[in-house]
Formats: sequence, C-alpha cells, structure tokens
Amino acid sequence: MGRDARARLLEAALTLLDAQGVAAVSVDDIRVAAEASVGSLYHHFPGGKPALVDAVLAEWLGHYRVEALDVLAAADGHEAGVRGVVTHFLRWAQAHPAAARVLLRFEVDAADERTGSTTGGVEFFRTVTGWLAAQSPPRATPTPIAVLVPLWIGPTKEYARAWLAGRSTDPPALAGPVLADAAWESVRTRRPAEGDHR
Repeated sequence: MGRDARARLLEAALTLLDAQGVAAVSVDDIRVAAEASVGSLYHHFPGGKPALVDAVLAEWLGHYRVEALDVLAAADGHEAGVRGVVTHFLRWAQAHPAAARVLLRFEVDAADERTGSTTGGVEFFRTVTGWLAAQSPPRATPTPIAVLVPLWIGPTKEYARAWLAGRSTDPPALAGPVLADAAWESVRTRRPAEGDHR
C-alpha cells in the first residue's frame, strides 16, 4: 500500500464509476475498494461521494486538457492542429478507457458545472478559441464556438464512445485518418465568431 489514501480513493472511484455508473456506487463501495477508513475518506473528501466524483472528473479532465493544449501548441499550422486534436482524442481514449468512458458519460460541460473552475474549463476553451481565431483564414466564415467545437470533435467523440462501449471493433488508429479528414473539412473555412475569443 505505497500509494496514499487519496490516490487509492480516486482510483477506486474511477474503476467503480466506470463499471457501475454513479447512481449504483455508494461512498462505502469506494471506501472498501480503496481499503481506506471512513475517517480517511472524509478527511480527503469532506463532501463524501459528490466531492469524490467531482475530484475524479477534475483530475482526468485536467490531464486531457493539458495534453490537448500541448498538441495545439506544437502544431505546425491550422490543419495540423485540427487533425492533431482528433488523433490525440482517440489515442487518449484508447490509453485511458475507464476515464474516457466516465468523462463521455458525464460530458465535459456537465462535468465543468459540477466541478467549477477546478478543471480549468473556462481557460481551456478560451485558449482553444484563441488558437482557432489566430489560425483560421481571414475570410473564413464566422461561426459560434458552440458550433465549431462539435463540428471539429463531435464525430470523434461519438466514435470513441462506440468503440469504448464495444460497438465498434475497428481500433481508433484505423478510424483516426477518416475522422481527421472530416474534422478538417468541417472547420477549415470557419473561424470563431466575433466576441467568442475575447
């Protein structure tokens, strides 16, 4: 038991949320799976199960978002960044299937509402929107970011959801190029609407 109780609780919570869903899992199920005491659980998560679920979402959203922004920062141009985010999403889901399933069940926006600012959601979307605005052609069609993001990553999320649920046997690596092509075709002539990236 080298890992501390907080890490064990987060790991157990992710495993049980993935396997059973949030409604079916009790705080005691998580505590027992983590081999943690009641006192330890409430020391780390005074709010009990809701606080623990929020911490799981915040941790994994944080991991994903840091890596996604790294992809954009390293991209050589608009097309490379758009395609890179699609490829990264699929690789990330394949590398972290339990976390991906849980986050896709909650959806990112709902998870942000639950966890407040701890996931960095506002700053993440501001950065992504700013990157799109800087990369998009000057004559590109202004499009609300609430539309641009689903055009860009929506089909990829749906494919990942199907693959993670076992409804598709094609590995993400095979689907990646097709989804990246579709994403690029969807957003290459669009830019965030004025005001979205302020």
